[in-house]
Amino acid sequence: MTAQTIMNPNPVVLHATDTVGKAARYLLDHHLRHLPVVDKQGCYLGIFGIYSLLRLTLPKAATVEQGLDNVAFLTGGLKELGGHLRDVAGQSVVKGLRQDIEVVHPETPLMETVLLLLRARTALVVVDKETGRLVGMISSWEALDKIAAEGGI
Repeated sequence: MTAQTIMNPNPVVLHATDTVGKAARYLLDHHLRHLPVVDKQGCYLGIFGIYSLLRLTLPKAATVEQGLDNVAFLTGGLKELGGHLRDVAGQSVVKGLRQDIEVVHPETPLMETVLLLLRARTALVVVDKETGRLVGMISSWEALDKIAAEGGI
């Protein structure tokens, strides 16, 4: 058995042309943690999610590599944080992409896939090895649902 056995072959995706504002509304309205982003050809580019949104609400000095460790001296509240998010709402989701998420391929062995799912503590993206196209997603919930069903639970 392989990753293809437990993947969702029709995941909801964002496109590189979608805006941060559109993505934010979709994630919040549907209580999702993250969504894969694809280009016009359906090739996987990265993940955009709630942590992407949180990162975009903070001042740049707090989020750049070697940035501030302590931002307690910064003042402001929800209005200021919301203003930061509003300022980037019209920009492409590519601005907030995470590209450090592990990917698997449809033919990745099932045991390896489940171990990666455990270690990643986030959904896995399933990408065609030849084309780079997104072909599915594997969430912990979907994987456990299929495993439990096989176990008669």
